[in-house]
Amino acid sequence: MNGDTLIKIDFNEEPGSTVAHDHSGNGHNLNVTGGEFIPGRQGNALHLSLGGFAEKIGTTVIDLSLSFTLTAWLLADQITFEGGVFPTASYILFMNSDQEYLYLDLKSDLSSWTYICLIKDNDKIFVFVNGEEADSKIIPDGWGDPIGFCFLTNNPNDGAGEVSIDDFIAYEGANYSKRHIPIISMDLNYTLNGTDFKEFGVYVTESNGILDNLKMKEPFTANWDNVHGEVIDLTRPRYEARDIVLKCFIKATGKDQFQDRVKEFISSFQKPGTQRLMIKAHATKPLVFECYVKESININKRWSDSTMVGTFELKLREPEPIKKVIKFIGPGTLNISYSSVKSTNIYWGDGTSVKDNFGTVSKSKNYSSAGEYYTVITGVIEDITGFSTNGIVTWAKL
Repeated sequence: MNGDTLIKIDFNEEPGSTVAHDHSGNGHNLNVTGGEFIPGRQGNALHLSLGGFAEKIGTTVIDLSLSFTLTAWLLADQITFEGGVFPTASYILFMNSDQEYLYLDLKSDLSSWTYICLIKDNDKIFVFVNGEEADSKIIPDGWGDPIGFCFLTNNPNDGAGEVSIDDFIAYEGANYSKRHIPIISMDLNYTLNGTDFKEFGVYVTESNGILDNLKMKEPFTANWDNVHGEVIDLTRPRYEARDIVLKCFIKATGKDQFQDRVKEFISSFQKPGTQRLMIKAHATKPLVFECYVKESININKRWSDSTMVGTFELKLREPEPIKKVIKFIGPGTLNISYSSVKSTNIYWGDGTSVKDNFGTVSKSKNYSSAGEYYTVITGVIEDITGFSTNGIVTWAKL
């Protein structure tokens, strides 16, 4: 469990998925009906058509008798009805066991992405819209505890849906700091085998090859003398290894620390096997690479007893560039099963791996420590069938 977080769903799923995964570590995944994952504010969001919903069956996620905080981004579909455009208003509705209601006015038509923060603080309920208080209510004496609540608009159509939702999070307790619109960090975070580059004193100023298209291997061609041009088979493209170049500098205080940092950083790439490079440019979908140092690391420097800075290019190669990435929140056991006629490799994200898997594959990995683990499956990913896992598919194909 992630502190006081009850559920955390970013809806950043692959199109066609029917599950919205919970990133809180509590396992409250939602089954989606009548919805699709479309481009949202950052990454994907869930759009619910008329009658659509996402639900968790059989488990109480939020105890409405207690204090809690809920945040989400909402965007309502715009509907034309009798010459007007709807919705023009939106609300939160609480209901008790006697089907009595409390309304809170959002004072918004939700025509653009709108940040909502709902706080229940004992018998007081507040709603903040884009950081400003929109409405509040006190639960009347004798009214009892709410048994449910919903967001609704004055859309003339009956039924749920016709809305997009992004970054839905619920917390235990009344947390008024959540009313402020979250600031999206634009910082890139580079890690090597789980250690931040900055712990080595290394900073990246430029990267190449991270998101570039891969070079295609030479396809089969035929050059017949009685036809124009050439005949080429592009039905099953295959790609060369990925080359990555990171332009870096390393900073230290004095010669001794500089030498120690350089030695420690370089030795991290001299271990057996590939090394895990991870770049976090997105909250829940990091870029993951199993790579090795392609060329010598040559550091340009000037010796000094004070601050020392050296510059270098880190040239890496990812030998297996096409992969599927699965996230698992430990502790627990990750299960993976699939079929593949071609050999695949599995890198568990903790330095261990299982190589040369083909046919009917069923593998498990126990993670005894808490944390996020990213498992990588490499090979001809597009030929894998019957894939199943209790983890979160972060990248179906990267």
